[in-house]
Amino acid sequence: MSGEVREGDYVVLVDERGKKIIVKTKKDELVHTHNGVIDSNEVIGKNFGGEVKTRLGIKFYILQPTLPDLLKKFRRPTQIIYPKDAGLMIIISGIKSGSKVIECGTGSGSLTAFLAHIVKPEGKVLTFEKREKFAQAALKNLKMANLTEYVELRIQDFVEAEVEKNLFDAGFIDIASPWLVIKKMHEVLKPGKFLFSFSPSLNQVQKTVLTMKEEGFLQIETVECLTRNILVDEKKIRPAGRMIAHTGYITYGRKILK
Repeated sequence: MSGEVREGDYVVLVDERGKKIIVKTKKDELVHTHNGVIDSNEVIGKNFGGEVKTRLGIKFYILQPTLPDLLKKFRRPTQIIYPKDAGLMIIISGIKSGSKVIECGTGSGSLTAFLAHIVKPEGKVLTFEKREKFAQAALKNLKMANLTEYVELRIQDFVEAEVEKNLFDAGFIDIASPWLVIKKMHEVLKPGKFLFSFSPSLNQVQKTVLTMKEEGFLQIETVECLTRNILVDEKKIRPAGRMIAHTGYITYGRKILK
């Protein structure tokens, strides 16, 4: 995306109080905000970081969306993996541009998008989703984020798929029964590389950990990632009353040769 807003670009419009909306620019279209209407024609052609005013005279700043911003526009036929969890897994995994990554359970494509964003432009994400409805929604989301060329999405059962062994730099599982695919993941990962499983319940975690031990994974850990905003102004500093707390448990370990 260039420094100038073009028709069809997604932009983040933020008022001076920090309240924001995310819109796709379209010529002659009106954008309705909580502080009045913005004419898209006045946004197109301006530079990111610039400003525009509503018809009520309220100023909004025009910012380039980040991937977490675009995530808010994703279609969500399934529960998504939040940036706080995706970020932790990516940092631990050590993947980078050029890495080859495999994922079982594309879902809405949120984790797929984060992985593709990290491994591009030389790397690739191979992701499996059995349900066509979810796969099609994920493809639309990836297209919105301009990441489809870095992803190969197969509408197929991962266990039954033909996948080259000892090829991938990291593996990620987000399905209801992760233990069913751990053996296959062990086969396709490079030795020493990380496997991650994301599960909402501890019952799933227990079975996953036991299976990982059986199938040849070492340094197995389970963590929960919590984030909380801090409210700061001239009169007070305090934790926000609401937070993104439990979303799921992250279990991970490293492949060893059995």
